[in-house]
Order: sequence, then C-alpha cells, then structure tokens
Amino acid sequence: MFFHRLKKKKSPSGSSTHHAKTDLVGILIVNGGKDPEEGKWLDLCLKKIIQHTKWPNYRIYVWNNNIEDGSVPALVEAIPGAKLFQADPREKLAHIHAVPLQRLYEVAKKDQLKFIVTMDTDAFPVRDNWLTELIGNLNEQTVLCGVWRDELAGHVCPYVHPSCLCTTTDFIKKNRLRFDRIDIISDQKKDTLASFTIIAEKKGKNIAKLKRSNVNDLHYIMGGLYGNLIYHHGAGSRKETYFWGEEKTEAIGAHNSAIKQTLNQLIFQHNDQFINWLMGNVQDHESFSEGNKLVFVLGMHRSGTSCLAGCLEVCGLYLGEVSKYNMHNQKGNQELRAVNLLHERILNRNGGAWDNPPGKIKITAQDKNDFRKILDSFPANAVSGIKDPRSLLLLERWLVIEKNIFFIATYRHPLLVAASLQKRSKKSVDEGLELWNIYNEKLIRLHKKYRFPLIKFCLENESDYIDHVAEAAIQLGLDPDLNKMRRFLSRELEHEKNHPVPVPDRCREIYAYLEKNRFAVAQESYSFHILKLKKDLLKIESSQFKAHRQ
Repeated sequence: MFFHRLKKKKSPSGSSTHHAKTDLVGILIVNGGKDPEEGKWLDLCLKKIIQHTKWPNYRIYVWNNNIEDGSVPALVEAIPGAKLFQADPREKLAHIHAVPLQRLYEVAKKDQLKFIVTMDTDAFPVRDNWLTELIGNLNEQTVLCGVWRDELAGHVCPYVHPSCLCTTTDFIKKNRLRFDRIDIISDQKKDTLASFTIIAEKKGKNIAKLKRSNVNDLHYIMGGLYGNLIYHHGAGSRKETYFWGEEKTEAIGAHNSAIKQTLNQLIFQHNDQFINWLMGNVQDHESFSEGNKLVFVLGMHRSGTSCLAGCLEVCGLYLGEVSKYNMHNQKGNQELRAVNLLHERILNRNGGAWDNPPGKIKITAQDKNDFRKILDSFPANAVSGIKDPRSLLLLERWLVIEKNIFFIATYRHPLLVAASLQKRSKKSVDEGLELWNIYNEKLIRLHKKYRFPLIKFCLENESDYIDHVAEAAIQLGLDPDLNKMRRFLSRELEHEKNHPVPVPDRCREIYAYLEKNRFAVAQESYSFHILKLKKDLLKIESSQFKAHRQ
C-alpha cells in the first residue's frame, strides 16, 4: 500500500499576501556557460515550470550561452510568449551567469513586470502553485523569497541563491540593484545575486527563506530540496566535483563524482520517485495521502519479524520504546508493549489467543480509542512502525480506523518456523504448521490487495538480505545505513539454520505463492540506483581507509 505523497508545507514566512493574478511575472533563466553544457537541463527546467505553474500571467526569458546546441531554440519557441536571447560568440562576458541575468532583466522590465524570478537550469519546482507561494510571501516588509543557501556557511555567507530567487521590480529599482554586481564586500566570498540578500538585510527587511528541507540526503549540497517547493541539483550538473571548503583530493573527487553520476541518473530517469524519496514519502504512483505514515511489519511468529523491524529501525523507522532484549530474541522483539496488550485483550475477549486465532473478531469503541492513542503517540514528522505478529489477525479492523497505513512483511520456511515454535512454545510440529498456514493465508490475502514487499527471512547470504531490506526501506521513504544494518544483523538471529526439504504438502501452495512474490531488487529502478550508490561509497571509503593505513 505505497502512497505517492507530496505534503504541502506552510510558507516560510508563516503567512501569505494576496496579489492580483493579472500581475506579470518574469522568469529569468541563463543556460550554459562553464556549467552545465547539455540542453537536457534546460529542457527539464522548462518542462517542470510549465507542469507546476498555475499563475496565469508569466513569461519566460532565456539567455543561451551554448549557441552550438541546436536544440535550445526549439525548446524555447515551444513555450507561448517565451523569449530567447543568444550569446554573441565574439563577446567575452565579465561573468558568464550574472551579466546575462542583468541583460535579461533589462529586456523583461520593459514588459511592465511586477515580479522577477531567477531560476538555474538545474533547478525546478516540485509542487503545483510554487509561483503563487513564492509571490504570496512578498509584501512591503518581506522583499525576497527563495532558495536559502546556508550549507556552506563558514565559507560563503548565507544568501538567497539564484537557483530560485523571487523579488519585485520595485525592490530592485528602489535599491538600484544589479544582477551583475557580485563582490560588494571584498573580504568575503560572494556568489551571484548575494547582493540582493545583503541589501535586504541592511534595510531591515525580511527574507522568506526556503531552507533545505530534505528528509533524505545523498550529499550536503547536491540534490537539495528547499521548502519542499524547489529542487536544486546544487552544482551536481557541473564538471567540477569539488565545493568551497573542500580539499581537492582524489578521494573527495571520487566520492563527489560517484554521487553526481547517480544523481543525474535519478533526476533524468526517475524524477518523481526520487523527489518523493528526498521528501521521505512512501512510494506509490496512484494516490496522495496526508497525515502520519505508519508501517506495519507483518509476518508469522518466528519468521524474522524482529530482525526485519530492527533493520528498518536503523534505517530510520521509528518504533518507540520497544523491547530490546528477551530470552527468545537476543536483540529484542522490537514490539511496543501497549500494542501487545491491546492485541492480547482483543483476542482473549473473542475467545482466542495468538496460537488459537478466533474465527471472528469484534472490537469495541474502547479498543478503537486505545489504538488511536497509540497512533497519536508517534511523532508526526517520522515514518513510524508497529511490529507484532498478531497484527495479521486484527489488521483489517485497524484499516477501518486509519487509512494511511503501509505494509512490509517477512516469511520463512514452514518447518523452520515449526521447529522454532517447538523450542520456544512447546508446540508440536503439526500445531506449528497449522499456525503457519493460518497466519500466512491472511498475509497472502493482504498482499493480493495491497502488493507490499515480501522479504524472505534467510541469513545464509547476509548481503542479499541487507540489499532486499535496504531497497524496500528506500521505497518506504527511509534512508538505509548499510553499516548499521550489518552491525545489527547476526546469524544468531536465525535460530534454525538448516533448510529442510521438501515443504510439507499442507503448506506447499502458500509457500509457493510467497516464493513467487518475494521482494527482489529491481534493476535500474530509482531504489536500485540509491542502493548501488551507497554500496559504491562504502567501497570508496574502505579503499581510502586501507590506503591511509598503508
């Protein structure tokens, strides 16, 4: 049950000003120069602007430094009212970005604009009404709104970055601002349009700052979301793979290059999914959802639910104050006591138990209230999880109360489960297999309806298990830490290790379904690329460590 979820954030200033929809907005874009050289960035930027802009009165102005790229004129001409200006190859510009911005502004202001927005070609809006939100932040006191670049504080003064800067022509005129003025304080490093921030601050004006809002990050500069409104590739489109404040070593270059290569693949091949992952959202491509995100970790008793929940916890899944040790699980069963008590009470009242599932289950108003209290105890800004094998017996009741629920599940060979139950709970093999069937039949019914990841619990190949869980975690909006997952895993977590064959006849059909539908790493998917990058970075770090020791 994977939801594609883009949750609307409040504006940075906390309030919005109404402006007439007839006010003309000019969007200034400089293409190419030292970076980036390929027209694909401009193509993507323009497409995203058109896709997400609902403001009825805007015009795009493009300066093209890459005059040898024959695709640019067609891209701009396809947009009604857009204007293209080609660089003169005989002219050497004092600044390849700032000077063209000033020239675009000189042309644009003749069109009686009220608002100006600058965009880098490797930046684009990620949400509808982005322009309305930017403009809505501006008033007499708040004169700037846009991407707040403070990741390099200490090397570069924080400022509104030209990847997305919104202001009024009135503010520009009153303060005689120029887009080609850069070094106004010589003892500090300044980037393009930093002067706009400096003047606003000197005048005592407010700035609506779109701060970096990534829930998940691959790099501290590259691949940034700002206010969950704008994506900026952040120099990831450049040939240069070093940033202000970094040593220009081979190791850092290799690290940044690996990230840059993967980011480019993600942006151009899996754009919506990648943006959604940066926001920390659970993946789906059919529905939108608001509110808390709750993941149920499902599976039969003794089937690896504790191991799966523990691995997901180190990936960022919030489980709360769960058990971290007991005699049957050396690292704890990862279960919340309040959930256990609620499930036990309901099963007992209906004449059953975990090992004697009742045919019909009724819940009371008090049960619903207690479940809601558990949900309300989870933080609103996290992907939270509940792990209790008994959930399979009650889940359809909870789905009536809370719709925003997601699933991930684990299964295990039936005879291994039966052997583990025999050791832990003194169940006969026949009793264990019967329970295995009951729980996994319910799991399959849910899976046919919601199509969630089924993870096979088998630690014979630990790396494969980690890969499967890590990629599933990415699809749940989590950010897997492969080193932490390895440290959490232990072969002792898999108590019965010899896989008996064949599968008992009574379990064969169910087990065949689970095997056929088990989660596999999808080649060339967005989650595959993120996982591959994490593994590549670990190799780079390992090689650096070895070289250092030598």
